[in-house]
Amino acid sequence: MNDGVRALYNAYKDNGKLSFKQLTDLGFTYEEINDLVSSNILKKNKNASFKVLSPHLLYLYGSKIYSKFQELAIQSFLKCLELDKTNKEAAFRLFAYYIEKFDIKKSIPYFEIYYTGTSENDYNSEFYLYLLNIIGCLPDKYVEYAKYLKYPNFKIPFDDTNKEELYIHNKVRMSCSNQKFTLAYSQIKEILNAPNNQTIENILIRNLLGIIIFQKSDLNNNLRVLIKSKKYKEALSTLEELSKKQNLKTYQEYLILLLNDIIYILTTGKIPTMTREIANTLEDAIKYKNYNLALKYVTDNLENLDFGKDRNLVYLLLTDIIDLIQKIEANLFTNEDIIEDFEEDLDFSYEEAESLDNKKKSKPLNKKDENNYLREVIYNLLTNNFPQVFEYLHLYLTSINYLEYEFLIVDLIKIDILEEKLTFKEALLALTSLTREDFKIDIAFYIIKYYEYLGHDKLEIASLYLDILKNFKKLGIEFSLLKEASKVLIKKEEK
Repeated sequence: MNDGVRALYNAYKDNGKLSFKQLTDLGFTYEEINDLVSSNILKKNKNASFKVLSPHLLYLYGSKIYSKFQELAIQSFLKCLELDKTNKEAAFRLFAYYIEKFDIKKSIPYFEIYYTGTSENDYNSEFYLYLLNIIGCLPDKYVEYAKYLKYPNFKIPFDDTNKEELYIHNKVRMSCSNQKFTLAYSQIKEILNAPNNQTIENILIRNLLGIIIFQKSDLNNNLRVLIKSKKYKEALSTLEELSKKQNLKTYQEYLILLLNDIIYILTTGKIPTMTREIANTLEDAIKYKNYNLALKYVTDNLENLDFGKDRNLVYLLLTDIIDLIQKIEANLFTNEDIIEDFEEDLDFSYEEAESLDNKKKSKPLNKKDENNYLREVIYNLLTNNFPQVFEYLHLYLTSINYLEYEFLIVDLIKIDILEEKLTFKEALLALTSLTREDFKIDIAFYIIKYYEYLGHDKLEIASLYLDILKNFKKLGIEFSLLKEASKVLIKKEEK
């Protein structure tokens, strides 16, 4: 414990005294000391010494030294809370500190102390509650309430003295309420450009938004991989779990409707009935099962926005549904296409394969199956039929008992797609080594690649290498600087 923190802590705990010199050495001015006496934090004794009446002095000391001695300030906040477990100011500073460190789990207990200590309907605490719920880290007791928070709950009330400044801050909150987090992030960054706006509160909002943007990017990437790999049930489950914690965006609601439709087609072999041919919006076209019209709305919008079809999840699902419908209409959809148990896990052992329902007529995988799957992976890679690549890759890795490496091959393929290197050299080398059972992971290679692409501002590719480094944990390989590496990427994305 730092000498200053120890002196303040002991003075309160042991009913001791502090001299005027001790207080000034800790950075308190004559005027501040008088204010502390007026606020009943200090009591002046007859001999000119001071008795500490409140552990809040530790919070004030920590706030004073925070900009220059952050770790010592944190000690002071922690000691303040040790003596006063309800000190919301110290709790808030610790909450903000751990969010800045991207240690979300550690930040939540301090947020709870702060939130409990604020007045009911406090607009700032409601705003932080809303953002934490978007991140998905709140204890269950807050989730149902936080789910329905909207702009009026956390709008900053206007007054005549600073109406223009508050308007700018409320623009950030309005953007967040509309779930336009990237816009909100750029708005708060603009606010922080002014030196006087470099407050703990503004920095906290920026950091919370940075976490949200990072997570949203991860969510969309995960959904894209699941949809392209035809893992519709898993994609639907991901969105349904998300809906339990927060209100979904409009496009996510579209995805749920379409995923339910495609699962219906695959489990029954039937085409959903179109309920109306005329639809004036994309939402109506999806609800009425008019998939061709819905696709036209999406395609027109993509052309206007100059946004890649491959990245639009609604587009991907609509094209999958239309392809299936065309197959049914052309009598090319057979009983073999119907997935009778959609939830069945493909990752089964040889023993489980032998005991599958006779109706499935499944047999244990053998060397011939393995070779067929591998040939399909390579053929579909070379013909750029990526959904089939991922499907057969899953089957192949299952058959050779190396399914835990699936993330690596998938990410390497995605990297080459982004780089337009359609030889897929790294993915095929890794796959060949797994087949020969002599695959060795050179973690240094992936670390170097991550920082190389980061240095060239190719952030999407860098994020895939970071995903590989994160997933190495599944293989028992730890990258000790993973948190630091993640922070570098986030800082890059903030610029």
